[in-house]
Amino acid sequence: MEYSRLVKAEAALRFLAIVLTMATAVLIGTTKETEMVFGVIKETANVHSLQALVVLLVTHSIATGYLLAQLCKACLLARSKTSLKSRPSKGLAWISFSMDQVMAYATFSVTTAATQGCYFAVSGQTQFQWMKLCNIYTRFCDKVAAALLFGLAASFLLAVVSCISAYNVFRLYPCKRPIAVKG
Repeated sequence: MEYSRLVKAEAALRFLAIVLTMATAVLIGTTKETEMVFGVIKETANVHSLQALVVLLVTHSIATGYLLAQLCKACLLARSKTSLKSRPSKGLAWISFSMDQVMAYATFSVTTAATQGCYFAVSGQTQFQWMKLCNIYTRFCDKVAAALLFGLAASFLLAVVSCISAYNVFRLYPCKRPIAVKG
């Protein structure tokens, strides 16, 4: 019974992570704004304005696909009222755990890198004569900020899912003898 509840909780967390990674990718991919810069030049801000946003879009799209595949696996396990003896093999559990780790770290690192890049768009950098772009492209910056928040939330959910995967791996290795505690 405990294993079934754990699988259902993992499926729910994966579903929430899918929603957040997809929202991040859709917001980043579809957001653009065209403005007149200095009243003369017509410029458009979009995902290609900052290379970190392109990497963010690709990473969250890959994470969405991976999470969808894992969610299907978790749903199949939850529906197939399996006993504790028919758990996934150690190899599959290790692959799932490793990929969950990769996705958690990748989404977190890419989202924080994009956040740092966007910080310069908000604050500017006088030493390099970079102007504050968010004063010009306010709607674009607001949508990117929302996407970054979704991305960070997805990263934390993926970290929790990774902890569940770790539990699933290490419970496949039962303790052969009791551990003596000296006290």
